[in-house]
Amino acid sequence: MTQIGRSVKDLALNIPCKYWTSTNQAQSINDSLRNNYMKFLQYSISFLLICSFSVTTLLAQEGQRYTEEEVNIQKLFIEANREKLLRKYDNAAYLFEEVTKKDKTNPAPYYELAKVYDILDESEKALKNIKTAIRLDKKNTWYQIFLAQLHEKNNLDIEAAKVYEQLAQKDPENDYYYYQWAYFLVKSGQGEKALIVFDNLENVTGVNSDIAERKHKIYHQLGKRKEAAKELAKLADAFPDNILYKHSLARYFEQIGSRKNAKVIYEQIIRMNPEDAKASIALASYNAGNQKNDLGYLGTLSELFKKENVLIDVKIAKLYPYVTAVADEKDPSTKQAILDLGKLLTETHSTAAKAYSIYGDMLYQVGDFEAALEEYKKTLKEDDTVYPVWKNAMEIHHLLGKHEALIDFSEEAMDLFPNQGASYYYNGLAYSKKEAYGEAINSYQLALMMSGKDPALAADIYGAMSTTYGHQKNIEKAKMTVQEGLKLNPKYPRLIEQYGDVLFQNGEAEAAITQWKKALQYDKNSASLKRKIANRSL
Repeated sequence: MTQIGRSVKDLALNIPCKYWTSTNQAQSINDSLRNNYMKFLQYSISFLLICSFSVTTLLAQEGQRYTEEEVNIQKLFIEANREKLLRKYDNAAYLFEEVTKKDKTNPAPYYELAKVYDILDESEKALKNIKTAIRLDKKNTWYQIFLAQLHEKNNLDIEAAKVYEQLAQKDPENDYYYYQWAYFLVKSGQGEKALIVFDNLENVTGVNSDIAERKHKIYHQLGKRKEAAKELAKLADAFPDNILYKHSLARYFEQIGSRKNAKVIYEQIIRMNPEDAKASIALASYNAGNQKNDLGYLGTLSELFKKENVLIDVKIAKLYPYVTAVADEKDPSTKQAILDLGKLLTETHSTAAKAYSIYGDMLYQVGDFEAALEEYKKTLKEDDTVYPVWKNAMEIHHLLGKHEALIDFSEEAMDLFPNQGASYYYNGLAYSKKEAYGEAINSYQLALMMSGKDPALAADIYGAMSTTYGHQKNIEKAKMTVQEGLKLNPKYPRLIEQYGDVLFQNGEAEAAITQWKKALQYDKNSASLKRKIANRSL
């Protein structure tokens, strides 16, 4: 009964939040389970009380005669369990201690006492009592498993391994004991011994993925790559129709730089399934000599990108490295071939938001802002819940001078993401460009409220707000605002330049030039700074 009570408590009160989909759902589930647990607790206590009042009668019905002391010990044991169920652990520990004083031959109270002391974080007492329980009942596996758990909790991995070794020797058909034995051997730095444990288990169960993959990981951790590969190869040979095992082997060969062996495995996969996309892409890469910008390789990718049955994530994994690299590609034909892959992705997966998003990113990188904006709009039509896409689109509106459209677009983003400061920032930029300075300042102030965890954004907001105050001829506020920004990032060239601009507006030309020169130290390619310094003017 007490073990069930503990299990229900663990279920009701300790379910990991990662399995909940929202805070409200988590609270609802938690409340429901807590109520169920309390109902169970009431039933359990009632049962224990019934047992307490009826124990003498029950014993008499069985035709056995017990002394009054023996009956009182059992009542005391039941009372101790009741206190444990009520989570009055100090009381429970005291009562279980009293039971062990009166009955030194019964392992159960020592076991229960060990569990209570574990809850109370008194590890030495917990270990002492569980060892006594095991001494009194060497055949009870639950006692030994609890001992192993205590060892683990106290980082005594070698001792925990010894417990499971003994259990495995007593019950060689229980593979759980072998897995735990090996696990604690690995934790204690005895990987070689863990491999022997798995070898012995494999002799009983035969080759299977659980054992092979664990042995593979251990060999790899030990730096024995050849042996690690052999484990995956053995698994693939044992299950020749499972193509996933061959993929695992090929990926491992790639991981350790054995391209020749990886190519052999991929060729085997293609013979098994000529339509296998991952193998086809890998072989195309090898045939191109790993020159990812090779037009032949890009052509192979193009053929695969046309196939609807090839998962979009497989394609994106191959396309993603080009998102930023395409901007630096010197060969026009190669650059166009890369962009064509992005376009092809949107055509083959016309309802996938991420297809338009990644193509938009590529167009943004090559400076085709108009086309990128169109792809971002298509992305949001399919899925408007990804804020970075909104942010990229707002940036493009700003760069292209689409200020009227940016006001509407940013306000739509503000409605969907009211806690994102960047939306208010871009809204302020658009209003400032429309010379609606009061509206701009209001938006910047809201942006600052939302940017507490983003100092880089806050610095930009202070800079933009300072500029707007400058347009209003409020030089004092302009100066104070940019100074606040510089407190966040004193080396930010845009803010330093803005500070110089404000000083110049205030008639402090020499001080302004000093700030512009300082900003140029952090942004040596700034054309505007060079012009201002040369002309000694805005």
